Amino acid sequence: METILQVENLAKAYGDWDMFEGLTMSVGEGEKVGLIGRNGAGKTSLLDIIAGRDTPDSGTITFRRDCRVAYLVQTPSWPAGTTILEACFSGDTPLLKLIARYEKAIESADAEAMQSAMNDIDAMGAWDYEAKAKEILTRLRITEFDRTVDNLSGGELKRIALANKETLVCAGEIVMR
Repeated sequence: METILQVENLAKAYGDWDMFEGLTMSVGEGEKVGLIGRNGAGKTSLLDIIAGRDTPDSGTITFRRDCRVAYLVQTPSWPAGTTILEACFSGDTPLLKLIARYEKAIESADAEAMQSAMNDIDAMGAWDYEAKAKEILTRLRITEFDRTVDNLSGGELKRIALANKETLVCAGEIVMR
């Protein structure tokens, strides 16, 4: 089994509190790993570090070259007024930025911006990702794509966050979840 993630001697502290120290682990392709620990033990901190949302105090994290990581945060949130579809396409990947640019051009009726985005979507072969996102949302029983996230339940927010990650997987942006 090929290793896709290697963590070596990872340490993280908050002030005088050592969250973890000397943490070493590896994950092989196709392997499933569960993090089990009491509240405050560092599970989320470790995931934040592995996902690149935080930095360790010391140690190294090595991914196989084509590996990307994503996980669902405990309480997903988006800015007020964000639509479900915008939330599904939120993220910091080239594909999601392109789709968001296209959606914004349509919303503003900016013909020049729309043409530019359409040219880039053609070049990237990304036309089916919006349809895929809507299909994923529909399977998760969310069909009002223009509804805002402001009044959604926690469960609906989690399903939108899941749809966001699944859309990235389908787009080839994430190869490990």
